[in-house]
Amino acid sequence: MFDVNPEIIERAFEGAWHSETLEHYQEEDEYYSLDLSSEKDARYAINRWLLLGWRNNEKLIYKESLRYTITKDGYLNADVWLPGIDYVPVEGVHNETHSQEFDRLYKNFLLILWDEWFNEPFVEADLSNYRVRIDDEFVRFPHMPELWKEPVYK
Repeated sequence: MFDVNPEIIERAFEGAWHSETLEHYQEEDEYYSLDLSSEKDARYAINRWLLLGWRNNEKLIYKESLRYTITKDGYLNADVWLPGIDYVPVEGVHNETHSQEFDRLYKNFLLILWDEWFNEPFVEADLSNYRVRIDDEFVRFPHMPELWKEPVYK
């Protein structure tokens, strides 16, 4: 049984690509000039801003949280703009086609992230083997199990 939480991956995205973070480090022009629907730009952005230094058992938590996310939903609720993936249609109205394209592009981006982080083929999760753990210490400090308290599950 794997304890996971997609918010762990969301927090990594927000730590790198939240608008205030990009502005603070004066990287918004570089980031927003990319097209993350392009494999080349996606790999560049991941390697530029999202490479993680794995500590303790953190890698397994990130790996299984990302596997769970890709298998279950294929997207995250991170408060970031993914250029080339998040877009406003020219017509200004979202329809089912736009939603399907967004889902496809976002999931593809997550699969590229999987490849960059773990350098192995993606295999879908058997969701019956996963529990979404929601206690704050687990989500905020996946690299510090000594801070975790009693698990709380969704």
